[in-house]
Amino acid sequence: MGTAFYFNDDYPGFGSAAFNPPLTRTGMVEIASASGHEFEVRFGVSVKDPYFYLGSLGSTVTFPPGTRVSRVSGDTEFKVNSNKVMGKPFQPPSGSTALTDSNGVVRLIGDFTSIKFALTPNPGSTVPREGVFLQIGGTSQSLVTSMPATKMATA
Repeated sequence: MGTAFYFNDDYPGFGSAAFNPPLTRTGMVEIASASGHEFEVRFGVSVKDPYFYLGSLGSTVTFPPGTRVSRVSGDTEFKVNSNKVMGKPFQPPSGSTALTDSNGVVRLIGDFTSIKFALTPNPGSTVPREGVFLQIGGTSQSLVTSMPATKMATA
C-alpha cells in the first residue's frame, strides 16, 4: 500500500475529464507498483462489472489471464491490451495543475466476489516504485436481486 488514504469522500482527483463519470468527491487509496507487487480486493458480495479508477498510473496493472478489461475513459497514454492496463509516466512542469502520469477508468466484465491484480513498473522504467491512486465501484448483485422491481425502477 502507499501513503495516501481518503476514506471520507474528500478526494477530488477523479474529477477531471480523464475519468468518466467524474467523481469529484470520493474515497481513494494509494497503492504502489514495484516488482512482484500483487493485490487482492475482496468484495464480500458479488459485484457486476466493477469499475477501476486509476490515477497517476505510470505502471502496468495486470489482471488474471482471461479477465475481460474494457477501457471506459482516459487520457491518450492510458491503454488497455487484453488483461493489462498500461500508463505512461509524465511529470508536468512546476506550478502546472495538469495531472501526473496516465489517468483513466476501466471496467472488468463479469461478476466478481474478489479480483487479484499485479501492479508493476513498465519495462525499461527507471523508477523502482510508483504510487497509483485507486477507487473501485460497481453494482452489488445481492442489492439488485433483493430489490422489488418497482423500487428498482424508481431508484
